[in-house]
Amino acid sequence: MLEKARLLQVYQELYEADLSKTLEYSKDYQVVICVGVFSHNPEHPKMLAKLLNYLLADGLIITTVNGKGWQEINWDKLLSESMKTHGFILESMDEIPYLVHQNIDGKLLVIKSSN
Repeated sequence: MLEKARLLQVYQELYEADLSKTLEYSKDYQVVICVGVFSHNPEHPKMLAKLLNYLLADGLIITTVNGKGWQEINWDKLLSESMKTHGFILESMDEIPYLVHQNIDGKLLVIKSSN
């Protein structure tokens, strides 16, 4: 996926990172985009909050979440808990086609810091 993104030559930087570990990036991004990262792991809503550390004050996280995972681990509840604990706001949430050939929908989340 990153190689395809690089071929577009529209991104200044692209990274692959393990959100279960400490990330070593500066806090100067306007947007963090995650596609195909969040799914069935109950820790994912907490890991999502970790990305706020790399955003400018008015920055956004734009991410997809696998719809099957959303239902199976009760993402609604876990996301709400993570928002309260980590201080972020869900700006919008939309239903999207996700794994179309497997008939699995998804969510598109836009998140920003509440600070």
